[in-house]
Amino acid sequence: MLFLTNFAAIVLSADWFFLLIGVRPQSAVADRRHFIARYRIAIAVLVVLGLSCPLMRTLRSAAQQAQLRTEVSNLLRGRLPKSADRQLGTVKLQIARIHVAIAAIVQTSRFIRTAGSTGTPGRAHHSDGRPVRLELQQLQLG
Repeated sequence: MLFLTNFAAIVLSADWFFLLIGVRPQSAVADRRHFIARYRIAIAVLVVLGLSCPLMRTLRSAAQQAQLRTEVSNLLRGRLPKSADRQLGTVKLQIARIHVAIAAIVQTSRFIRTAGSTGTPGRAHHSDGRPVRLELQQLQLG
């Protein structure tokens, strides 16, 4: 989709630029070529408009995931026991229609034990009601 959008935008901008500076066919069939150029511009506009809706949905989804990943990272950093030898590593999100899965890696020199820690993933709910599954892995660094 991105290739088609870029291609159509290049064709569209080139056609508009050439028409703007006055570059037109100068042969006996100039009217026919000018007519084709107009159709090419219309087709490029339709392709750009048609592809912009799915691309905007993808962009909106990516922005929401990035915002959620930042919020989760900040929350996990705030909840981790403070220590110089602990660092939050990778945070991965998988947002599905029925749940949100978060996998985070903590790099530490000593295993972090919390009260009530059972080794099972944490469960919570997203603001829209979907269950959130947190899987926190600890990488022990020597």
